[in-house]
Amino acid sequence: MRIFLLSLFIFIAACSPSTTPTYTQVQPTTEKKLGSPLTTVLDKTIVELGDTKAELLLSTSAPSDKGNIHWDDSQHWRLTLRVDGLSFVLFDGFLGIAKLDYWVSLLDDQLVVMMLTSGSAQFTLSRFEYSAEKQILKKTEPFNVDENWNLMHQSHYH
Repeated sequence: MRIFLLSLFIFIAACSPSTTPTYTQVQPTTEKKLGSPLTTVLDKTIVELGDTKAELLLSTSAPSDKGNIHWDDSQHWRLTLRVDGLSFVLFDGFLGIAKLDYWVSLLDDQLVVMMLTSGSAQFTLSRFEYSAEKQILKKTEPFNVDENWNLMHQSHYH
């Protein structure tokens, strides 16, 4: 189901009227600036794609005990990527009644992370491409709702 949703989002993004994607270069951060993860680590994964080894860490400010997360209306979320000795912050902000999903893949020998933030008042699909040769991370937002978004329903069957 997630693959279907990701394919749908990519198709929607490809059909958008924008002809030239605007890339932003994401600057690496130091471990000192990055600090420790937020209160609760939601997901930590290490993927090896070809010669590239990447670690992704998703954390939130919501406290937890014994595996139970104490959610509130709005939480601080952070998604970080560590690759080739560099650390990048892909998302660091508040999400109100929302969630953050991400997918990691290899596309044309480049590490690609797709990130979807969706909730009652936001919907953004972001794409991050890492060039091991240049050691840079480029970000583009193929789809970002810029009008008054009011989510009516979201399926949870995945």
